[in-house]
Amino acid sequence: MSEAVAATLKKPLHFGGMLTILFDGLGQLQPIRVVEDGHFFDSYVIRGSIRITLTLRQRQIATDTHSQAFLRKIRIGITDDTVVQYIMQHRRDDRDIPLAVMCSFTSRTEVQDYIHVL
Repeated sequence: MSEAVAATLKKPLHFGGMLTILFDGLGQLQPIRVVEDGHFFDSYVIRGSIRITLTLRQRQIATDTHSQAFLRKIRIGITDDTVVQYIMQHRRDDRDIPLAVMCSFTSRTEVQDYIHVL
């Protein structure tokens, strides 16, 4: 992950030493309470984050009740021991993931250029 983020942003950033949750569907979140009742994607949290768009869609399996319970808790902001335990059980070390598995881009043009090379 560190190498993929650094290559994408063309900066020597290190992505480690912290738990990170990657998720989708931010537009579906309830509005946050700010002066103008903005949405989550208008918040300072998003403005300060790095956005990476994944190109491979994956759905959770209907029988995967552990993942479903985890996601349900994350969606409503519950971070109890079962959530932490689930995250710790599913963490991966950068060295265990080949660089070719993850490829991210900062623009649609870069994605199109990459696709045409394939």
